[in-house]
Amino acid sequence: MGIDYGIAADSNAVTYFMEAMWNGFDPRTDPTPLARERASMLLAYLYTGQPYTLLPTVREECDAIRDPGRRKAHDAVQDVLLEEIVNPPPLDLLRQRRAELENHHSRTRDCAVLAEAELAGLAYLLSFDDDFVRRLRPHAKDISLMTPSEYWEELAIPRGALPKIQPHHSNPLSQLDWWRI
Repeated sequence: MGIDYGIAADSNAVTYFMEAMWNGFDPRTDPTPLARERASMLLAYLYTGQPYTLLPTVREECDAIRDPGRRKAHDAVQDVLLEEIVNPPPLDLLRQRRAELENHHSRTRDCAVLAEAELAGLAYLLSFDDDFVRRLRPHAKDISLMTPSEYWEELAIPRGALPKIQPHHSNPLSQLDWWRI
């Protein structure tokens, strides 16, 4: 389908991906710092053809969204565009690795997300949570922990490249051009 490696995102980055896909998102009209991260999540997906892996802790966090509209949008992204880990690592290994990471970062769920991604053998984990990335990046084993925009830059997709996936004609993004590089 595309580049052959695993990539996952924390729940915030999954939200950015979802937000970039719906309602005609255009980073040129979004003055927030998150616009670049939203755009990067979508661009990486479109130009690599690589779906994101949905980690168990991220699914739990998305499933806990209380707003019915946002929850429905997340469910649609999860069900159609994200892959799940078919054979999760043993729970004792996850707990052990999470505990090791908790020596460097106080948020247990962040540590669990990184441990799940590592033990699943994924190559990348994306997050725009500065504290998460700053504290845990130096301790990540065999995985690159970075922001979505850092990942997009690392891909170095050449200008004029064609996306491997294009928005469906019914998606408002199909009428916009910002995602064509």
